[in-house]
Amino acid sequence: MHFYYFCYMKNKYFIFTAFFLFCIFFSSAQNTIGYSEAIEQLSRKKEVYFKAEINDSEQLSFLTKIISIDNVKYNKQISVYGYANSFEFQKFLKLNIPHQILEHPGDKIKAPKMYPLGTRSIKEWDAYPTYPAYIDLMYQFQALYPGLCQIICIGTTAQGRKLLFAKISDNAEIYESEPRFMFTSTMHGDEVTGYVLMLRLIDYLLDDYGNNPAVTNLVDNLEIWINPLENPDGTYAGGDMTVSGATRNNGNNIDLNRNYPNPLEGMHHDGNSWQPEALAMMELLDSIHFVMAANFHGGAEVVNYPWDTWTSAESKHADDLWWQFISGNYANTVFQFSPAGYFTSVSSDGTTNGGDWYIVYGSRQDYNTYFRYGREATIEISNEKMPLPEDLPASWDYNYRSFLSYMQQALYGIHGFVTDSMTGEPLVARVFMVGHDKDNSHVFSELPDGVYFRPLYSGKTALLPCLMCNLWIWTYCHLLLISLLTKPKITATELLNLLIFHRLRPKQHGYGISATAQPQPNRILFMYIMEAVYIMFHYLLPILLETILLQNRILLSLIYRRSRLFHLLHHAIHLLFLNFMEQETVHYTGMIMKPAVTFYIPATLW
Repeated sequence: MHFYYFCYMKNKYFIFTAFFLFCIFFSSAQNTIGYSEAIEQLSRKKEVYFKAEINDSEQLSFLTKIISIDNVKYNKQISVYGYANSFEFQKFLKLNIPHQILEHPGDKIKAPKMYPLGTRSIKEWDAYPTYPAYIDLMYQFQALYPGLCQIICIGTTAQGRKLLFAKISDNAEIYESEPRFMFTSTMHGDEVTGYVLMLRLIDYLLDDYGNNPAVTNLVDNLEIWINPLENPDGTYAGGDMTVSGATRNNGNNIDLNRNYPNPLEGMHHDGNSWQPEALAMMELLDSIHFVMAANFHGGAEVVNYPWDTWTSAESKHADDLWWQFISGNYANTVFQFSPAGYFTSVSSDGTTNGGDWYIVYGSRQDYNTYFRYGREATIEISNEKMPLPEDLPASWDYNYRSFLSYMQQALYGIHGFVTDSMTGEPLVARVFMVGHDKDNSHVFSELPDGVYFRPLYSGKTALLPCLMCNLWIWTYCHLLLISLLTKPKITATELLNLLIFHRLRPKQHGYGISATAQPQPNRILFMYIMEAVYIMFHYLLPILLETILLQNRILLSLIYRRSRLFHLLHHAIHLLFLNFMEQETVHYTGMIMKPAVTFYIPATLW
C-alpha cells in the first residue's frame, strides 16, 4: 500500500511540475525562443541549455545565484550561456529575461567514435572510451607500471560509478617529502576534451619516464595525482557505452562546480546537500595537501585563476602576480604550438581572473584555494565541449607542453621543514609572509616530517622584495613566522607569550602549551640577538650572494653553506642560543628553491 501511494505521489509531483512549467512558458512565451525544446530537454535530460541577453553586471551577479552560468560574452549586450534544472529554470523564467533555448552540447555528436575494453595499444587517442574501457585502462596503467603508478578509488558517484585517481611518482606506493600536484577533468559531464587528454597525459608520463629528461624530472620530484573523469554519471548519462547524451550535472542533477563551500556565501549556498563526488573530493583535500592543482573544462579557451568569488577590483589573491605569471606561462606556451585564434575566446592573452569573467559561487577552485590552502586554477581548453574524436589529437598537441610547464611550477618557491629544535620532532605550523598573506593564502607544514611548500612569484622586479620579506620573517621567525595551531588566529602578544613563557607539548589532538619558568628580560634580549645572528649566518649571507651574483647562484650558495668555517660558526651560535633558551623551542629551517621562471619547452625535446 505504501509503495503504491509513493508511486502515486511521485507521478503527481511530476505532473504538477510539468503543468507548472507549461503555465510559466505560456505566460512568458514572448521572451522565450524554443520553449518546446526546453520542455523536451528538461523531460529527457533533466537540464536545459540556453542563452540569455542582459544589460548590466548587476543582473549577471543576480543570475549566477539562480542558474549555472557556463560562459559570458561581452558585446553591446551581455550574452549569458547557462544550464538549469527544472527548479532553477522556473526561477529564471520568473525574471522575464529574453532568452533562446540552444541545442544541448551533449547531443551534438550522435554516434561518436568509442573504443572498447582492452585497447590501450591504440596510440592515436582519437576516440572516447566507454566506461568499462576507462576503468580497464586506468588499472592497466597500474599493472604495467607498478612502481610508478598506483590507482586509487576515492569514492563512488550518485549512481555507483568509480572516482579514480592515478597517483604517479618514482616511488608511488610510499610517502616522500615532495610537492603534491593534482589535475582533474570533466567535473561537468559534457565537457570531455580534458577527459581524453588526461588519460593520454597519464600514458605519456609513464611511457616517457626514464627517456625524456623533463618528464623524468617531474615524476622524480613530484607526487602527481590525475583524475581524468570527475563526473562519470554525467558523461555516461546516455549509457556506459557512449558519451553521446552527456549532461553537465551529476546523477542527482546537481552542478558539481557549484556544490563546494564558498568563502563569501558559506555552506550549501546552492540549496543542495553535498554530492557524493564533491564529498569524495573534499575528503581527499582534507587529508592530502596539494601544492598546486587545476581542473579542466570546455566551452571556452582560457586559464581562469582565483578568485571566482570576487572580481579583481573587490579582492585579489595575495599571490595575484604569481597567478598572472603561471597562467600567462600556460597560455604563452599554448600560443607557441597552436594556430592563430586558439585560446583567445575570452581574452587576447588567454588568461582571466575568474570574477572578472563572471562570478561563481561554490567552485572547487575557490574551495581548494581558500579552505585547503592550495593553489588551484580552472583551465578551459576547448570551445567545443564535445569535439569530434578526430580533433582530440590536435588539442593534445596544443596543450601537452603547457600541462608539463604548469606542473613544473610546483617545484618552485619556498620549501622547508618545521621541527622541534630539541627533539627533532616535526611540527604542524602555519607558515606565512608578514604583510603579504591574506584570505588564507598562507600554508601549513604537515606531518609526518613537518614539510611545507610555498609557491612564490619572483622576477626582475619582484625578486628582491620577496627575498627581503622572507629575510624579515626568518630573522624574527620565533615571533612572526610560525603561528602554532593552538588558535585559528593568534595575536602578536599571545604569540610572544607563547614563545617566551611556554614550551611546546604534544597533546592528543595536536599541540598545546604548558607553563614554565618566569621570563628573564636580559635572557630574552640575548635570545633575540642570538637568533638574529644565527639567522644571518644561516640565511642572509647566502641569499645576498645569490641575489647579487645571479649567475651560478646555486653553486655559490652550496659552496658557502658547505664551508667548514660557516658550519663551525653556525653550530656554535646555535648551541649558545639553545643554552640561553633552556627549554624546548620551535626550530624553522627553509631554503629558497629555484625562482619561478618561464618554462618554454623546445619542440625538439619531444
